[in-house]
Amino acid sequence: MPFLQGSHIVHFQPADIKYVSKSAHKNVESWIIKKGWILVTRSGTFGRIALCEDDWDGWAASEHILRIIPDETKCTSGYLYAFLNSPIGQAQLTSKIYGAVVDELTEEQTKSILVPMPRTKKQKEQADLINVEAHKAMKKKLEAIKLTEQSLDKMNQMLKIRD
Repeated sequence: MPFLQGSHIVHFQPADIKYVSKSAHKNVESWIIKKGWILVTRSGTFGRIALCEDDWDGWAASEHILRIIPDETKCTSGYLYAFLNSPIGQAQLTSKIYGAVVDELTEEQTKSILVPMPRTKKQKEQADLINVEAHKAMKKKLEAIKLTEQSLDKMNQMLKIRD
């Protein structure tokens, strides 16, 4: 099964995908990520955020990636993803890090992040729009990755057909 690493969150390169064997690892099921989850790099280059869409659903992910599973009845995944990517969300993430040599962020620390929730009807409508747009943006990012893969495949085929 494909294995998502922290570096893939922002700088995904199709040729850089690693795979993990279900039979070779006992706890591989605990590594699996699902659509709608928010993924946050937790060490080293911490605070990079991604929204898991269909393309990554069922993949395994590194232990260096935190999994935030939003309760969609309280806060939609797209809204939370957008907030965590905002300057205020990033500032809160940054304030939670610790570590002398390698910066670290824990699941417990992410639970203490304060997310502004919409109160008025107009704010709720805006939050719904943010949710839709965030999912759309992540899907377009993944679509761009697929197009890159197709281009690389064509380039590899072309290089093999030298006359």
